[in-house]
Amino acid sequence: MNTNSFQIPGCQRSRDKEPTVTDLVKTIKEKKILDCTVAKCRVFRCSTFMERNKDTTYTISANISSGWIQQIGLSSAKFLLTSTASLEYDENQYIFFSTTSNSGPPVHQIEAEVEVFPKPDFTKEIIGGSLGGLAFLVLLTAGLYKAGFFKSKYSQMMNENEGGEAGPGAEEAAPTNG
Repeated sequence: MNTNSFQIPGCQRSRDKEPTVTDLVKTIKEKKILDCTVAKCRVFRCSTFMERNKDTTYTISANISSGWIQQIGLSSAKFLLTSTASLEYDENQYIFFSTTSNSGPPVHQIEAEVEVFPKPDFTKEIIGGSLGGLAFLVLLTAGLYKAGFFKSKYSQMMNENEGGEAGPGAEEAAPTNG
């Protein structure tokens, strides 16, 4: 992804954590999990004053591209994109107390399922549809021709008129006195 687009409003970028796995292609294909062991992770620090019964929400946003999926040889994939949030504080000045957890500060992990599809290519469908449409048109035209749809009725009408009836533009001869 474009690491410059990765941001958390109200937080500062602290450092980037490099992956620990050397054969990341094999690991990604097997586990289908993206975390700091196989991908570069960006660490943010959000300084805030914590109050009792007050919720704080952080929105993580980034533009993710599928270029790296193609680089490892997959046309499409479904992965778990993992984000971890932990509470850090000055242990010399403060103590962490919670009735719901063990005495350590909470660590939350958020997993987002990301599915990447191959870019659709409709070239085969367009060519097949065009050729199929032309074949249908040829068959339809041949069927209409065999049924006599395209035969001209004008020459048939002319032959009938010559056989005994006067045509529409012929004048009748006037009787002469004499």
